[in-house]
Amino acid sequence: MVFDVADLFKDAIVMPSAFLLGSKNKSDQDFRYWLIDSCYQENLLDKLFDTFKKIVEENTV
Repeated sequence: MVFDVADLFKDAIVMPSAFLLGSKNKSDQDFRYWLIDSCYQENLLDKLFDTFKKIVEENTV
């Protein structure tokens, strides 16, 4: 099984957003805008890089 580092955050950001906006009958475009905004608010790129760095450091021999 292969995972991408972003998969570690998908359940925390994408899934709740999908259910929230889906329940409000929002469009796909609204969902994309909501998701982009949520990623910025959560500083997702910084968290992704920090997590990746930690994984590499912990698994380097």
